[in-house]
Amino acid sequence: MKKSYSGIIWGISFLVIGINMFGNYTGLFSFDLFFNGWWTLFLILPAIASLIFDKYKMSNAFIFTLGVILLLNCQGFIAENMFFKILLSCMVILFGINFIFTNISRNKKS
Repeated sequence: MKKSYSGIIWGISFLVIGINMFGNYTGLFSFDLFFNGWWTLFLILPAIASLIFDKYKMSNAFIFTLGVILLLNCQGFIAENMFFKILLSCMVILFGINFIFTNISRNKKS
């Protein structure tokens, strides 16, 4: 039977948000949950969870890579004119890795 970790991930998310709210409201600590590119976490975190808990899929690796590149772009680490060039090169790398591991797994089955 396959376990579902989505409930645990949602629980941890609400726990972190609640602790953040408590700290900000009481003045015990200040943590800004909304940083430049925070929305990219909606791509990155589910892709990481899927890569860890499910079988490797090219689509999850693509979504993770896209999210990381978008986050780096929002944080100013990647110039606007380099975004698509970096994304394209990362996709070619992922395609190569996928091609290699697909052929290795086919050879093991034979």
